[in-house]
Order: sequence, then structure tokens, then C-alpha cells
Amino acid sequence: ESGRKSAERLRGIVGRMQRFTNLDRAEVQSADLNELLRDVIAMATADRTSVARILTEWGEMPRFSCRPQQMSALFSNLINNALDAVGAEGEVRIVTG
Repeated sequence: ESGRKSAERLRGIVGRMQRFTNLDRAEVQSADLNELLRDVIAMATADRTSVARILTEWGEMPRFSCRPQQMSALFSNLINNALDAVGAEGEVRIVTG
């Protein structure tokens, strides 16, 4: 059971890393902002030993034409700054729609 969970967790990490490394293949492309945010949250929380609670409310969003690498960098900065500001006992809320 724990081996299966570890394998699933590793598969998720590898998938996120593949998406991040493929973002620079095209300058402007269609992106799912909810998916970008999920990946950024996973990466931001993986780097921390203690992290604030992150509450999410995912609304339906159309695909968006953008530079996904730049959007991911923007989201990463915002989320990391929010986590730093509220501390380990705090709470960060992310709502899309």
C-alpha cells in the first residue's frame, strides 16, 4: 500500500516536471490555468518543511492563450510570497472562475 502511494506520488511529480519543461517549446500557447496553478502549488509546497494551509476553489475556466512558463513563474511568485507572509500557521485561499 505505501509502495503504491509512493509510486503515484512520484508519477505526479514526474508529470508536473514534464509539463514545466515542455512549457518553453512554444512561446504563446493555449493553457489550462487551473492545471498550471495546481502544478505550481504542488511544487511550492514540496520545497517547504512546514507550510500554511492552501484552500482552493476551482471554477470552470476556458483555456487561455498565454505564455505558460511566464504564467507559472507569476503564480509561483504570488503563492510563495503569500505562504511566506502568512507563516506556517496561516492560510492561503486560491479561487478561480
